[in-house]
Amino acid sequence: MFAPERENITPGAKFFRHALIRIFKWCAFFLLSYELFPGVPSLYQFRGRHCDSSLFFTTHQQGEINAMSTMARTAILSCSLLVSACLALGQSVQTPEPASPPPAAKQPEWNNDSGIFGLGVKMSLFGPGIEGAVRVAHRSNVRAGFNMITYDRTFDKDGVSYAGQLQFKTFEAHYDFFPWAGSFHISPGVLAYLGDPITATATVPANQSFSLGGVNYYSDPANPAHGSGKINFNQAAPTITVGWGNLVSRKEGKHFSVPFEIGAAFQGSPKATLNLAGNVCVTAPGVNCVNAGTDPTVQSNIISEQSKVNNDMSFFKVYPIISVGIGYKF
Repeated sequence: MFAPERENITPGAKFFRHALIRIFKWCAFFLLSYELFPGVPSLYQFRGRHCDSSLFFTTHQQGEINAMSTMARTAILSCSLLVSACLALGQSVQTPEPASPPPAAKQPEWNNDSGIFGLGVKMSLFGPGIEGAVRVAHRSNVRAGFNMITYDRTFDKDGVSYAGQLQFKTFEAHYDFFPWAGSFHISPGVLAYLGDPITATATVPANQSFSLGGVNYYSDPANPAHGSGKINFNQAAPTITVGWGNLVSRKEGKHFSVPFEIGAAFQGSPKATLNLAGNVCVTAPGVNCVNAGTDPTVQSNIISEQSKVNNDMSFFKVYPIISVGIGYKF
């Protein structure tokens, strides 16, 4: 499409065109005058009476006047045609200008997609961690992080003293989808445990009574009972979270963010493993003692105790995720 045509001529050409128009007007005037008054004698025409031109000019002079009149008429006609052609050419030399494109619409701030990478630190139920995110598309990021927490505690259960250690070392990866290209996101992902999350050592003082699977035993004074235990979850667990905040903010000029996230990790039921060594006595301390590591009855009771621990911790098969942090976009 083109904008309405307008003349695209220089001031000199414009002046020349106006001059030609004026010449054309004068030529037309003289041509009209000649047609109405072909000779000087005709100026004496009045009221339908005509004076004989022979009264003023000789025959030879009259012929010369007629010849000059014919030449003048020819010159005037040629001039008129030339001026008309120049005017037509001047009118045709008009260069249409292309229409100016409409101004580009201003993009909203969240649509600028500035920056491609962000780093952050956070605190969650898996402990303090660090994470990074990379922009994949306008509405999505890929995010990965590492968390670690260590917690020690001693406690007694059924006559056995435990020194437990919770040591979460987790790696997580998420695909952040921003349905409205804002800060709200839905993030499916995966969580992986590195090492044994919960470990413990067990000791039973000499002559101390304790129970395994509902059966009472005594720790042999000569070789007291002792052991170890651990609790594991599935090595990898799917996760789903929702949150607000974006490590790779789409707002131009915005570098800092405060991400908040809540969700769950489906890590399966905990699996406890107990190992017992030393001697245990069935009736009294030092009486009717057996090796706890090889006696089938004792081992059966240990398995019963493992099942009891697993049942007590079954609610941990869905582990909550709550985190808050601060990030910076590069």
